Amino acid sequence: MLERYTIIERMAVGGMGEVFLARQRGVGGFARTVVIKKLLPDVEGNDDAAKRLLDEARIVAALSHENVVTIIEVGDEDGLPVMALEYVHGENAGTLRNRAAKRKMPIPVEVCARIVVDAARGLHHAHEAVDVEGRPLKVVHRDVAPKNIFVRTDGVSKIGDFGIAAAEARLAKTATGAVTGTLSYMSPEQLSMKPMTGASDQWSLGVVLWELLTGYRLFKADGPAEVIDGILNAKLRSPRRLREGLPKELSDITKMMLQRDPARRFATLELCANAIEGAFPECVGAVGKAAVAAFVDELAGNELRERLKRIEEGAEVTAYQPPPRRASGSGSRPGGANDDGAGDVGGDSASGQTVTVPEGKLRRVESGASSTGSGVAAPPAPPPKRSLAAAAMVGVFVVVVGAAVGVAITINARPPDPTQLTLDYLQKARPGRALVLREELHEDAAEYKIPASSVDPVAVTVADLCNQRLDALIKHYEAAEAVRDKGKAQLAATELALEEQARAALLPLGAEFTEMAVDMWAEECWGPIRWLEPTPAPDVQASIKTRIVPQIEDTVQWRNGVVRRILGRAGADVDVIMGALWPIVTERQALIARYGAVAIEDMPAMREKIHERETAGRAILKGAVDDDVANAVGQVAFIDFDDVGTWVPLFSYLPSVRAKEPGAR
Repeated sequence: MLERYTIIERMAVGGMGEVFLARQRGVGGFARTVVIKKLLPDVEGNDDAAKRLLDEARIVAALSHENVVTIIEVGDEDGLPVMALEYVHGENAGTLRNRAAKRKMPIPVEVCARIVVDAARGLHHAHEAVDVEGRPLKVVHRDVAPKNIFVRTDGVSKIGDFGIAAAEARLAKTATGAVTGTLSYMSPEQLSMKPMTGASDQWSLGVVLWELLTGYRLFKADGPAEVIDGILNAKLRSPRRLREGLPKELSDITKMMLQRDPARRFATLELCANAIEGAFPECVGAVGKAAVAAFVDELAGNELRERLKRIEEGAEVTAYQPPPRRASGSGSRPGGANDDGAGDVGGDSASGQTVTVPEGKLRRVESGASSTGSGVAAPPAPPPKRSLAAAAMVGVFVVVVGAAVGVAITINARPPDPTQLTLDYLQKARPGRALVLREELHEDAAEYKIPASSVDPVAVTVADLCNQRLDALIKHYEAAEAVRDKGKAQLAATELALEEQARAALLPLGAEFTEMAVDMWAEECWGPIRWLEPTPAPDVQASIKTRIVPQIEDTVQWRNGVVRRILGRAGADVDVIMGALWPIVTERQALIARYGAVAIEDMPAMREKIHERETAGRAILKGAVDDDVANAVGQVAFIDFDDVGTWVPLFSYLPSVRAKEPGAR
């Protein structure tokens, strides 16, 4: 088959296959650009790999839609199947997202909406596809991720790579106990190995929409255990809290797509696409496509024009050599593009991650703290809050990338006296936490156009309930272990009662605001449930670059305003204190950014400078305001980060939140 094509360049390589840009030529000057997908030479004899490629060809051949990448032909090369696909001249959504992040520019909302609408319509077509006899194919893509949404230069987006799609009458079957896909975009039902429908693809596309709108990764953590934990249990932050001015309707649509119970999502992705266009008309039709086209040209126009030049020249790559055959059982992966394209910022690894939970090896992983805490997992920060439930699920698990061998990862190290670590955390957090919550309630109420005079007495009440919740946790952990074990049920009952009191106090301000505010109340009342061992220096630096620095930049204005309100409400001289404090806060932020880039041997000295700046800032507050106000200001002004040598706290929901979230355990 390949004799009819001129190979121009290799675009990507994964664990089992490689993708080429090629030129097809025919009589009378006919020529067109295609993408060739073939297996690596060293998978010869792997019947499952060949069946997967043929399955993709069969599925795509049954689809015909402007938002689905089309197949041209399937052939044979040296006994292995080869597939020619439509070439989409543009970039994948992951590459566009990452380039925008590097330039520190938000993706226009109409661009985010148009890309996702196109992908939704293509996926809906696949979900509804039938064979030649009219029988439903029951296609579920199973790997909806930015890398598989291809955005053309004319503004049209297409869904592609159905290589691991589920469908009736597949030749290849996924191994029992294996979950295949790109980990960060898997749905809860996919991870739990439950039956999947098109609703699973809707969750994955909801993650894509959340990330395009905010510019952050939704489920980005230090390892697969925390990613799985976040997908199954995390309280997901509204995109509006990370991007000012985002239409509420679009945020609500994202929230609906990310419901853990599939029945609570849109009935179909077509309805989802219609809802997005109805909520944001700027993305509809030619106007929306023009916005996407302009965005693609701004971020990748020069590179794409160079690619066109190479295509037109049709020069065969003579330097290309097939990758060496891997020894049996080797865990290496040939170099090449990652899952979201060149320049990925914190991307997942290979295109098809398989998460395998070994039967009989699930075990509870905790560090002595009870499971009654609460928390939130949403980038950019605070550090992802993760629950005990998923940790129990993934105490021991294996991640397989492509055909690579499994890498066992365990999170079971016990920190020194975890109960004391938890108690120290709570006692440090308690002073001032309620004051921060009070100001957050005021700020969010303004978005709902609720008068400050109506908010303040309610905010005072809810803030006091936050203190009561923290006091109950402190009392719980001050008790002996035997007493704590017996008191877990009582603590859970206390938490439920406090949350109901908070809800009752907030309801006069409106049901919609109440639900948001109760979630916020729970976030400010969290307590650690277990601890992870200290993060290695390279991982700390990577986290600072990809998570902490963007958080600092995105929240500096908000934090300045909250600090001013806390000081003003306390009767302090705001301008005098801020004139002395904020330059120190700014210096510390700059030092943290440098800390993420210095040589590892220079990190201790830089850490001391960061600590010295925080000490100097807190000294300005000491005596000027009372201890609770000083602590509240410190919590907002001095952004924290997982540092070298410090144990990392993990968090869990309040019991009532766990109970109302289908899929959470």
